Amino acid sequence: MEAYAHLSKMYDYLMDDVDYNQWVDYLDNFIKKHYSNAERILELACGTGNITRGLAQKGYRVDAVDISDEMLTIAQDKLANNLGKVRFIQSDMLELDLNDKYDVVLCLCDGINYITDLADVDKLFSNIQSLVKENALFIFDISSEHKLSNHLGNHTFAENYEEFSYIWENYFDVDERILEFDFTIFQKDGELFRKFHEYHVQRAHRVEELNYLLKKNNFGNIKVYHEMTLRKFVDESERIHFVSINGGK
Repeated sequence: MEAYAHLSKMYDYLMDDVDYNQWVDYLDNFIKKHYSNAERILELACGTGNITRGLAQKGYRVDAVDISDEMLTIAQDKLANNLGKVRFIQSDMLELDLNDKYDVVLCLCDGINYITDLADVDKLFSNIQSLVKENALFIFDISSEHKLSNHLGNHTFAENYEEFSYIWENYFDVDERILEFDFTIFQKDGELFRKFHEYHVQRAHRVEELNYLLKKNNFGNIKVYHEMTLRKFVDESERIHFVSINGGK
Protein backbone atom coordinates (compact mmCIF):
# COMPACT_ATOMS: atom_id res chain seq x y z
CA MET A 1 0.00 0.00 0.00
CA GLU A 2 1.33 3.43 -0.99
CA ALA A 3 2.40 5.50 2.03
CA TYR A 4 -0.33 7.92 3.15
CA ALA A 5 -2.95 6.48 0.81
CA HIS A 6 -5.16 5.83 3.85
CA LEU A 7 -3.10 7.35 6.65
CA SER A 8 -3.81 10.74 5.06
CA LYS A 9 -7.39 10.60 6.36
CA MET A 10 -6.22 10.36 9.95
CA TYR A 11 -2.98 12.33 9.68
CA ASP A 12 -4.34 15.49 11.31
CA TYR A 13 -5.72 13.45 14.20
CA LEU A 14 -2.31 11.88 14.75
CA MET A 15 -0.68 15.32 14.69
CA ASP A 16 -3.24 17.15 16.84
CA ASP A 17 -0.63 17.82 19.54
CA VAL A 18 1.57 19.82 17.14
CA ASP A 19 1.42 23.61 17.50
CA TYR A 20 1.60 24.59 13.83
CA ASN A 21 1.17 28.28 14.63
CA GLN A 22 4.34 28.14 16.74
CA TRP A 23 6.12 26.30 13.94
CA VAL A 24 5.10 28.94 11.36
CA ASP A 25 6.16 31.77 13.67
CA TYR A 26 9.51 30.06 14.19
CA LEU A 27 10.06 29.83 10.43
CA ASP A 28 8.82 33.38 9.81
CA ASN A 29 11.32 34.75 12.33
CA PHE A 30 14.22 33.05 10.53
CA ILE A 31 13.02 34.28 7.16
CA LYS A 32 12.59 37.88 8.31
CA LYS A 33 15.99 37.84 10.01
CA HIS A 34 18.00 36.35 7.13
CA TYR A 35 16.01 37.24 3.99
CA SER A 36 13.69 40.07 4.94
CA ASN A 37 12.30 40.63 1.42
CA ALA A 38 11.48 36.94 0.82
CA GLU A 39 8.24 36.39 -1.06
CA ARG A 40 8.38 32.96 -2.72
CA ILE A 41 8.65 29.72 -0.78
CA LEU A 42 9.00 26.16 -2.03
CA GLU A 43 7.66 23.76 0.60
CA LEU A 44 8.60 20.13 0.06
CA ALA A 45 6.65 17.27 1.67
CA CYS A 46 3.85 19.69 2.55
CA GLY A 47 1.48 16.95 3.75
CA THR A 48 -2.03 18.15 4.54
CA GLY A 49 -1.01 21.81 4.35
CA ASN A 50 -0.95 22.89 7.98
CA ILE A 51 2.30 24.84 7.63
CA THR A 52 1.40 25.87 4.08
CA ARG A 53 -1.74 27.59 5.34
CA GLY A 54 0.15 29.48 8.03
CA LEU A 55 2.77 30.70 5.56
CA ALA A 56 0.09 31.86 3.12
CA GLN A 57 -1.63 33.74 5.92
CA LYS A 58 1.71 35.45 6.63
CA GLY A 59 1.63 36.75 3.04
CA TYR A 60 4.11 34.39 1.36
CA ARG A 61 3.51 32.82 -2.06
CA VAL A 62 3.99 29.10 -1.59
CA ASP A 63 4.54 26.27 -4.06
CA ALA A 64 3.64 23.21 -1.97
CA VAL A 65 4.90 19.81 -3.12
CA ASP A 66 3.95 16.34 -1.94
CA ILE A 67 4.19 12.87 -3.45
CA SER A 68 0.78 11.83 -2.10
CA ASP A 69 -2.35 12.80 -4.06
CA GLU A 70 -4.43 11.99 -1.00
CA MET A 71 -2.49 14.38 1.24
CA LEU A 72 -2.67 17.14 -1.38
CA THR A 73 -6.42 16.72 -1.77
CA ILE A 74 -6.88 17.36 1.94
CA ALA A 75 -4.49 20.32 1.78
CA GLN A 76 -6.36 21.87 -1.14
CA ASP A 77 -9.68 21.61 0.69
CA LYS A 78 -8.11 23.12 3.79
CA LEU A 79 -6.65 26.07 1.87
CA ALA A 80 -9.63 26.83 -0.33
CA ASN A 81 -9.59 30.47 0.86
CA ASN A 82 -5.85 30.89 0.27
CA LEU A 83 -5.40 29.36 -3.17
CA GLY A 84 -4.36 32.71 -4.63
CA LYS A 85 -1.20 32.43 -2.54
CA VAL A 86 -0.60 28.68 -2.95
CA ARG A 87 0.13 26.35 -5.86
CA PHE A 88 0.01 22.61 -5.16
CA ILE A 89 2.31 20.26 -7.07
CA GLN A 90 2.16 16.47 -6.95
CA SER A 91 5.72 15.17 -7.28
CA ASP A 92 8.42 13.07 -5.73
CA MET A 93 10.75 15.74 -4.35
CA LEU A 94 13.70 13.82 -5.84
CA GLU A 95 12.22 14.32 -9.31
CA LEU A 96 11.27 17.99 -9.21
CA ASP A 97 10.84 19.63 -12.60
CA LEU A 98 10.40 23.33 -11.84
CA ASN A 99 11.63 26.40 -13.69
CA ASP A 100 11.18 28.90 -10.86
CA LYS A 101 13.63 30.43 -8.42
CA TYR A 102 12.74 30.65 -4.74
CA ASP A 103 13.73 32.81 -1.79
CA VAL A 104 13.18 30.00 0.72
CA VAL A 105 12.98 26.21 0.49
CA LEU A 106 11.46 24.22 3.34
CA CYS A 107 11.33 20.49 4.03
CA LEU A 108 9.71 19.83 7.40
CA CYS A 109 8.23 17.17 9.61
CA ASP A 110 10.54 14.25 8.68
CA GLY A 111 10.63 14.80 4.92
CA ILE A 112 14.41 14.23 4.91
CA ASN A 113 14.08 11.13 7.12
CA TYR A 114 11.99 9.51 4.39
CA ILE A 115 15.01 9.69 2.06
CA THR A 116 16.93 6.66 3.26
CA ASP A 117 19.92 6.79 0.88
CA LEU A 118 22.49 9.56 1.43
CA ALA A 119 23.15 9.66 -2.31
CA ASP A 120 19.51 10.67 -2.76
CA VAL A 121 19.82 13.32 -0.04
CA ASP A 122 22.81 14.66 -2.00
CA LYS A 123 20.69 14.64 -5.15
CA LEU A 124 17.90 16.54 -3.38
CA PHE A 125 20.28 19.19 -2.05
CA SER A 126 21.77 19.59 -5.53
CA ASN A 127 18.30 19.98 -7.05
CA ILE A 128 17.37 22.56 -4.43
CA GLN A 129 20.58 24.47 -5.23
CA SER A 130 19.34 24.87 -8.80
CA LEU A 131 16.01 26.26 -7.59
CA VAL A 132 17.13 28.99 -5.19
CA LYS A 133 18.33 32.55 -5.55
CA GLU A 134 21.66 33.75 -4.20
CA ASN A 135 21.47 34.02 -0.38
CA ALA A 136 18.20 32.08 -0.31
CA LEU A 137 17.38 30.08 2.79
CA PHE A 138 17.11 26.31 3.00
CA ILE A 139 15.40 25.22 6.21
CA PHE A 140 14.61 21.63 7.12
CA ASP A 141 14.30 19.35 10.11
CA ILE A 142 14.86 15.73 10.99
CA SER A 143 13.61 13.39 13.66
CA SER A 144 16.79 12.46 15.49
CA GLU A 145 18.44 9.10 15.92
CA HIS A 146 17.57 9.36 19.62
CA LYS A 147 13.87 9.70 18.77
CA LEU A 148 13.74 7.00 16.09
CA SER A 149 15.72 4.47 18.10
CA ASN A 150 14.44 5.10 21.62
CA HIS A 151 11.00 6.66 21.41
CA LEU A 152 9.66 4.92 18.31
CA GLY A 153 11.91 1.96 17.61
CA ASN A 154 10.60 -1.44 18.73
CA HIS A 155 7.50 0.09 20.29
CA THR A 156 3.86 -0.39 19.38
CA PHE A 157 1.19 2.33 19.62
CA ALA A 158 -2.56 2.10 19.14
CA GLU A 159 -5.49 4.51 19.19
CA ASN A 160 -9.23 4.07 18.87
CA TYR A 161 -11.36 6.88 17.41
CA GLU A 162 -14.99 6.90 16.36
CA GLU A 163 -14.24 6.83 12.63
CA PHE A 164 -11.02 4.80 12.65
CA SER A 165 -8.55 2.85 14.74
CA TYR A 166 -4.92 1.98 14.13
CA ILE A 167 -2.07 -0.18 15.35
CA TRP A 168 1.41 1.27 14.73
CA GLU A 169 4.32 -1.18 15.04
CA ASN A 170 7.94 0.01 14.82
CA TYR A 171 11.20 -1.85 14.18
CA PHE A 172 14.58 -0.08 14.38
CA ASP A 173 17.76 -1.52 12.84
CA VAL A 174 20.60 -0.10 14.94
CA ASP A 175 23.35 -0.87 12.41
CA GLU A 176 21.56 0.58 9.38
CA ARG A 177 19.78 3.29 11.41
CA ILE A 178 16.57 2.39 9.60
CA LEU A 179 13.12 2.61 11.17
CA GLU A 180 10.41 0.49 9.60
CA PHE A 181 6.89 1.12 10.73
CA ASP A 182 3.77 -0.81 9.91
CA PHE A 183 0.34 0.75 10.22
CA THR A 184 -2.74 -1.45 10.42
CA ILE A 185 -5.72 0.83 9.89
CA PHE A 186 -9.39 0.10 10.53
CA GLN A 187 -11.55 2.71 8.80
CA LYS A 188 -15.30 3.00 9.31
CA ASP A 189 -17.46 2.22 6.27
CA GLY A 190 -21.14 2.31 7.18
CA GLU A 191 -21.72 -0.13 10.03
CA LEU A 192 -18.46 -1.97 9.37
CA PHE A 193 -14.75 -1.20 9.40
CA ARG A 194 -12.41 -1.82 6.48
CA LYS A 195 -8.86 -2.94 7.19
CA PHE A 196 -5.88 -1.34 5.43
CA HIS A 197 -2.13 -1.66 5.76
CA GLU A 198 0.68 0.85 5.18
CA TYR A 199 4.44 0.43 5.43
CA HIS A 200 6.82 3.37 5.95
CA VAL A 201 10.62 3.58 6.19
CA GLN A 202 12.77 6.36 7.65
CA ARG A 203 16.49 6.76 8.25
CA ALA A 204 18.14 8.34 11.29
CA HIS A 205 20.47 10.78 9.56
CA ARG A 206 23.27 12.31 11.59
CA VAL A 207 24.05 16.00 11.78
CA GLU A 208 27.61 15.63 10.46
CA GLU A 209 26.36 13.74 7.37
CA LEU A 210 23.85 16.42 6.48
CA ASN A 211 26.25 19.27 7.21
CA TYR A 212 28.74 17.70 4.80
CA LEU A 213 26.14 17.41 2.04
CA LEU A 214 24.93 20.97 2.58
CA LYS A 215 28.47 22.32 2.24
CA LYS A 216 29.11 20.12 -0.78
CA ASN A 217 26.12 21.77 -2.47
CA ASN A 218 27.17 25.35 -1.66
CA PHE A 219 24.94 25.90 1.36
CA GLY A 220 26.79 27.68 4.13
CA ASN A 221 26.34 29.61 7.37
CA ILE A 222 24.73 26.43 8.67
CA LYS A 223 22.99 26.57 12.04
CA VAL A 224 21.64 23.46 13.76
CA TYR A 225 19.13 23.89 16.58
CA HIS A 226 17.24 21.93 19.18
CA GLU A 227 13.55 21.72 18.33
CA MET A 228 11.83 25.12 18.02
CA THR A 229 14.62 26.99 19.83
CA LEU A 230 17.85 28.83 19.11
CA ARG A 231 19.74 26.46 21.39
CA LYS A 232 22.30 24.01 20.04
CA PHE A 233 20.96 20.50 19.60
CA VAL A 234 21.94 17.88 22.16
CA ASP A 235 22.08 14.08 22.10
CA GLU A 236 18.57 13.91 23.58
CA SER A 237 17.01 16.30 21.05
CA GLU A 238 14.09 14.60 19.34
CA ARG A 239 13.72 17.06 16.46
CA ILE A 240 16.64 18.98 14.99
CA HIS A 241 16.30 22.09 12.80
CA PHE A 242 18.81 23.09 10.10
CA VAL A 243 19.02 26.63 8.72
CA SER A 244 21.44 27.34 5.86
CA ILE A 245 22.07 29.97 3.20
CA ASN A 246 22.78 29.43 -0.47
CA GLY A 247 26.36 30.60 -1.00
CA GLY A 248 26.75 31.51 2.66
CA LYS A 249 30.12 31.31 4.39
